[in-house]
Amino acid sequence: MTNFIKDNKWLLVIFATFIFTRFLGLGQIYHQDEYRWATIVNPVFEAGSGVHPPITRWVLGLAGRIWGYDNLRMAPFIFSLLNLILIYLVSLKVSRNKKIALIAAGLFMVNVYSFIANLQIDIDGAILPFFVLLAYYFYLHILEKGQTGKWWFVLFGLTVIGGLLTKLSFLLFIGALIADWLLNEYHSRVDLNLKIIFRKLWPWVAGFLIIVGGFYYFYNT
Repeated sequence: MTNFIKDNKWLLVIFATFIFTRFLGLGQIYHQDEYRWATIVNPVFEAGSGVHPPITRWVLGLAGRIWGYDNLRMAPFIFSLLNLILIYLVSLKVSRNKKIALIAAGLFMVNVYSFIANLQIDIDGAILPFFVLLAYYFYLHILEKGQTGKWWFVLFGLTVIGGLLTKLSFLLFIGALIADWLLNEYHSRVDLNLKIIFRKLWPWVAGFLIIVGGFYYFYNT
């Protein structure tokens, strides 16, 4: 335990500072669309289910039942803590440099827009970025492990489903990952051609279209 604290003292400082600064804002009153979310998840108002996929509604509803519907900011606060950890892990995975990972986490801590998003009751501030970061972290492991990392494929697939159940704009992230994968293949293989690309890509595209079709059917019937 002592060695862990010594080896990660700056990360712990960032983490503690992050918690302290965000904790000070948990008591803010709701503003604009935040009132709408509060009425959607609070069964007293019977305001309907909203127009977005259900995960944000479930998360905020759970937060309301645990901490009260006046304290819904606890949900984005917890997700922002997870995002801080994921930013550090993703940065460490990409750069393989602990100092760079600490800088990335530190920038996330001090950025004013991050501060607002970390406590905002909505989808895009903390909940959707969590699924984006988590999916990208698993994607990096897939690139590293290849066919031997089957569990990473499973975790990645579950995270993608979670992202689509959060907001359909998660599709933009999937498109970016496909482009990134194609660029990686292009730079790593000299024999790459359209036939090889199609053979590698079609199971993912087919599965993706099935998922999207299922969501479309669910929300339009």
